[in-house]
Amino acid sequence: MGKIRINVKSNFTQVSNHVLHNTNLSLKAKGLYAYIVSTGLYRISDLTAGLKEGKDAIGKALKELEREEYLVRDFSRQNGKFDEMNYKLNKVPKPCKGV
Repeated sequence: MGKIRINVKSNFTQVSNHVLHNTNLSLKAKGLYAYIVSTGLYRISDLTAGLKEGKDAIGKALKELEREEYLVRDFSRQNGKFDEMNYKLNKVPKPCKGV
């Protein structure tokens, strides 16, 4: 079997194999995860500006990442009102409770 050689000197991103080998994620969700890690962008409006996919496709991929707990959204409140939404991107999903 042939081999692939990757020449990388600089300007590269490392992505968790856990994400890439997760069979519950589509290739689009895996690619979006890598893009987010690479750019730090997470808002749909920012992502659509840099990618060919539209809002619906990006939203669906984000939901896949959220379902598998690679993306966690945290809604913060101040004085009982919605303040902002924070995002956390996990390399490995949180372990299930009781395991």
